[in-house]
Amino acid sequence: MDASLTGPTTATEASYRVTAGGAAKTFCVHITRTHTDDAETVAPGLPGDEAKVTMPEYSYAVSSRAGEC
Repeated sequence: MDASLTGPTTATEASYRVTAGGAAKTFCVHITRTHTDDAETVAPGLPGDEAKVTMPEYSYAVSSRAGEC
């Protein structure tokens, strides 16, 4: 199975095409990642404000159909 980028990749969005071989059928699968929010968490072992870490949250959309892409 391989995944390749199908457009520009930024901190907020990326699109991929997934392909696989060895099966009796062929399907086209596209996956799109979109930045939806930021989550704040705390890094263990650090004091006070140094421990605050912001992590991006993403949502994914997947579409597929039978046949080549």
